[in-house]
Amino acid sequence: MTVRLAQLMHVYPDQYDEYERRHNNLFPEMRQALKDAGAHNYSIYLDKKTGNLFAYLEVDDLEKYNQISEMDACKKW
Repeated sequence: MTVRLAQLMHVYPDQYDEYERRHNNLFPEMRQALKDAGAHNYSIYLDKKTGNLFAYLEVDDLEKYNQISEMDACKKW
């Protein structure tokens, strides 16, 4: 069963460039970690007027995805 997740976050205006740099150049290990965690259809939107960030993704197994923070690639990220 696919689980749909959404996250709301905030990015400070002085960090917009860093946010875009990191997300536009996702390194291969992190891309693979997301795949290994069963994440797909991942989209992130930043509203530069407010700094609000909305992320949407689908995962195949929520328990497995929740372990992503323990993966080396995620810690590096």
